[in-house]
Amino acid sequence: MRARSSLLLLAAFCLPVSARQEPPPSGAVLFEGATVVTDPQTAPLLRGRVIVSDERIVCLSDERGCPFDGEERLDLRGLWIAPGLIDAHAHVELRRAPERALDEQRRRFALGITAVRDAGTDALDELLAEKKVAADPELFRPRLLVTARLAPDEDPWEAVPRLVARGVDGIKLKDPADAQRLEKSVEAARAAGTLISGHTWNGTPPRSFTVEAVRSGVHGVVHLESLPPLAVPPSMLERFPNPDLRAGAFDRWRKGLWAHAELDRLEPLLREMVDRDVWLEPSLAFEYSFGRRLEVSESLRYLAGPPFSVRGWLRSLPARGEGPRFPESYERMEELVLRFHALGGTLVAGSDGVLAGLDLLAEIDLLSRAGLGEVAAWAAATQNAARAVGRADLGTLAAGQTADFVIYRRDPRSSRAGRLSVDRVVKGGVVHDPRPYLAATEKAWQTLDAERWARRWQRLGLLALALLLGVAALFWRRRRS
Repeated sequence: MRARSSLLLLAAFCLPVSARQEPPPSGAVLFEGATVVTDPQTAPLLRGRVIVSDERIVCLSDERGCPFDGEERLDLRGLWIAPGLIDAHAHVELRRAPERALDEQRRRFALGITAVRDAGTDALDELLAEKKVAADPELFRPRLLVTARLAPDEDPWEAVPRLVARGVDGIKLKDPADAQRLEKSVEAARAAGTLISGHTWNGTPPRSFTVEAVRSGVHGVVHLESLPPLAVPPSMLERFPNPDLRAGAFDRWRKGLWAHAELDRLEPLLREMVDRDVWLEPSLAFEYSFGRRLEVSESLRYLAGPPFSVRGWLRSLPARGEGPRFPESYERMEELVLRFHALGGTLVAGSDGVLAGLDLLAEIDLLSRAGLGEVAAWAAATQNAARAVGRADLGTLAAGQTADFVIYRRDPRSSRAGRLSVDRVVKGGVVHDPRPYLAATEKAWQTLDAERWARRWQRLGLLALALLLGVAALFWRRRRS
C-alpha cells in the first residue's frame, strides 16, 4: 500500500505543469470548450480548458483537467484557440506617418497578429516609446519588438551595448560594407546577449557576405538577395547597370540573377545554416509582388488602402495580372525555400510591410504554396517567428507562456479562410473583439469612396456643362453670322 502511494505521488509530481490539478489563483479567467492548438507538432486538445491569470497561462488541458471554481468563464464551444501570429519583419513608420502607422498596427491586431518586430526603421525613440505603451494588454495593438541598425561609422563594441541598454530587442544588419565589419557586429551582439539578423549582401555589384555571416554566428538571414551572387558565374556580376537609375533597371537586373542561379551550388551553404541553426526569412510576399500592391479579395478591399482612384488605376496597369512579377526567378526562390525546409532549416514569416496585416497572411499562403504545406507555413508565423524575435514566451500555448492567442471560428492551420475567421484576439489574457474596429474601418472607407465618387461626378457634371455652354455659344455665333 505504501509503495502504491509513493508511485501515485511520483506520478503526480511528474505530470506537466499544464495538467496538474491545482486551484487557480484569484482573478483567473477560464476559456473552455474550444479546440486548442498548442503548437505545430502536437495534436489539438478537444474541448480544451485554458486558465489565464496575471497575463500568463497558468493551466492548459483537455476537458478533464484544470479545475476551476472562479466566476469568470468564457464558453468557446465550436471555436478554435491558437497562438497569435507574429510578423518578424515590419516597418512601423512612427516618425513619417504616426497616425497611419498606429492604424496599421490596429489592423494587424484585428487580423490576429499579436506581436510585430520592427526591422530597423529610422525612428528609434518613437519605437521604443511605443514598445512600452503597446505592452499594455488593454490596448488594441500588437506588442512591438524593436531592432536597431548600426550607423556606418559606429563602433559595434560601443554601439551594441548602448542600444541593448536602451531596450532594443536585437540588431539589424543592413548592407554590411565588408566582411570584417559584419563579423565585428555579430561578435558584439553575441557578447551583449542580443539577437542579430538581417541583410547579408551589399552591392554594386551585389556582394554576398552570407557565408561569413553564418560562420560568424548570425542568428538569421533576411531576404534572398544574398544568395544568387553565390550561384551564378562571376562574369554575370560584372555586367550590372547603374544602381542609381530611377527606372529600376538595377533592381530588375538583380531579380533576374535568380533565373540563372544554380541552386546545387547553394546546397553546402544551406546545410551549414541548418547545422549552425541559422534561420531564413525569405519574405516571399515582398518578392512575389515587388513594386506592386498585393491583390486582395473584394470583401477585404477596405483593408488594402485608399478607395479606387484613376491615378492609382493607371499606375497599376503595367503590373496587372495574377502571378509573381518575375515568374522564372520567383520559381527558383520557391525551390530554394523548399530545399532549405527539406534539409530541416527553420523558416520565419516576415512581411516587410507590403500591406499591413494582409501581407503576413499572404506570406503564410506563399510559404505553403512553395511546398511547405499549411501547418509548416503557419508554424513560420508562430513558433518559428517567436524564436526569431527572441520571445520564447510567445508562439506556442503552454502553462507559463504569455496569454497572447487568437480565437478563431475555423482551424487557422488549414487554410487562409481559417486564418481570416478571427472571432476575438486575446492579449495578456484581455479579450478584444476586432469587429467594431473592422466595421468602423469599412464604414470610413465606404464614406471616403462615396465622397470621391461624388467629387468625380461633380467635376464631370461641370465639364459637361462647360461643353454644353461652349456648343451653345458656337451655335449662337453661327446663327448670328
